[in-house]
Amino acid sequence: MVLEGSATCLKYLLFAFNFMFWLSGCAILGVAIWLRIDVQTMQYVRVGEDLETFYIGTYVLIAAGALVMLVGFLGCCGAIMESPWLLASFFAFLVLIFSAEVGGGAWAFLHRSKLEDYVREEFQLIVQTRYDQESYETTTKLWDQLQISLRCCGGEDMTDWNLSFWGSYHPRDVPDSCCVRQERRCGRWGLTKKIGMFRQV
Repeated sequence: MVLEGSATCLKYLLFAFNFMFWLSGCAILGVAIWLRIDVQTMQYVRVGEDLETFYIGTYVLIAAGALVMLVGFLGCCGAIMESPWLLASFFAFLVLIFSAEVGGGAWAFLHRSKLEDYVREEFQLIVQTRYDQESYETTTKLWDQLQISLRCCGGEDMTDWNLSFWGSYHPRDVPDSCCVRQERRCGRWGLTKKIGMFRQV
């Protein structure tokens, strides 16, 4: 009697775990689809103009979400129906997912410096060659929003502006979006020194 009660409890615990697993797959899939079709997100992505990498990332997330949903479904059905085949499939998928996570984590750790360099170079490219040019008007607005929301200045730091197209017309200055307090012309070097307004680094 005690064994039967323990088996029933274990079955429903397994079902609950897999139901949560299935819900997480739904969340991943939903976020991935939203990232792929959201207009505002696409505007930020077009700032860097590296759409291929973004598309690959969203498709990988969509595939991962669908796989997690499938695994969760197999686990739920296997637990409720007490099917050894469904449970075996569930555990096989779990091993594959765990192996992929370990492999992906190890790859990211070993190549972390390259990933950081790639992101830094993309940001510096935007600052140096696209900011404040007529053909990149949307890029300029989005970059200003990015600096304000992330409380940063430049691709790596504020010195990036000295080497930029914008900096050639505004030597030693930074855009107003770099300022801690948003005020017109607050990024000018002389005004910044005079009123003691610190710029973000």
